[in-house]
Amino acid sequence: MRKRTKHTAKSTPNDTLISNGTHVEGQLNVPSNLRIDGSFHGDISCKGTIVIGEQGDVHAKVSANDIIISGVMNGEIRCEGKLTITSTGTLNGNCESQWIIIQEGGILNGTSLTERKDQALKRGNAAAFTAEVESATSRSEKQAG
Repeated sequence: MRKRTKHTAKSTPNDTLISNGTHVEGQLNVPSNLRIDGSFHGDISCKGTIVIGEQGDVHAKVSANDIIISGVMNGEIRCEGKLTITSTGTLNGNCESQWIIIQEGGILNGTSLTERKDQALKRGNAAAFTAEVESATSRSEKQAG
């Protein structure tokens, strides 16, 4: 006689999609991955990867583990890992990441601060790291205004 075992599935967060033709405004806190093929205005905090598709249009302050831009992103980015701007992607704004990849044809209009966390911490520079991005943001806003 076989023993019956009770299988319990752990609930895992699902990926989130903002599809083409959808417009969302507000604040998103995403526990997994996010793909934007529509438009979004507001703030995004994501524990996974954010993908902005070719039709995606984002105006936001964004924080995520990794970010891939194939559409248009306007705003500030703080990326814990790798920021990738594909050949069809445009970033208008400042970014802070550990790694940045800009494919041929990709556009970055703004400043980029790329520094490994361990390097910043070794120098005791974590506060300066953030202050430098804020300073660059202020300079960009004054030049634009």
